[in-house]
Amino acid sequence: MFRAFPVMLTLLLLTASNSCAGLYSFSYDRSGAVVATVEIENKGIFNLVTSIDFLRKPQDNKIFGSDEYQDMINRVSVEARGVMLQTILEAKQIKLSELAALKGKIEKEIENLIDKNKGIYGVTSTPVVFSIGTFYLLELKVHE
Repeated sequence: MFRAFPVMLTLLLLTASNSCAGLYSFSYDRSGAVVATVEIENKGIFNLVTSIDFLRKPQDNKIFGSDEYQDMINRVSVEARGVMLQTILEAKQIKLSELAALKGKIEKEIENLIDKNKGIYGVTSTPVVFSIGTFYLLELKVHE
């Protein structure tokens, strides 16, 4: 009877709603998604959805005895979302044909951010690989 009680209590807690909330939470958002409003010339206002992904494992692991690379990637992935948001919001009104140039500007700003952080974390010889995985416009809908 006494051995069955902890097992039954554990099963009850696991099946109760919201009992596991926060068990697998992280201290920061790993999705890398940013949504910002942008005005497209002669079209109106749209939401520009962008996301960024970083390669989290360096090409040559034997260089690192500690977690400098992972610490740098964690920091850069958070700061990169701010850079993406700022770059998009600075583009006040753009043409549809200028979206590729805006994406290129975002990539350049993130490369500058990576170069700045490489010196801080001492991983100057390791390449950082990232990709802008999402880059599309969503039309704003007004519900009446």
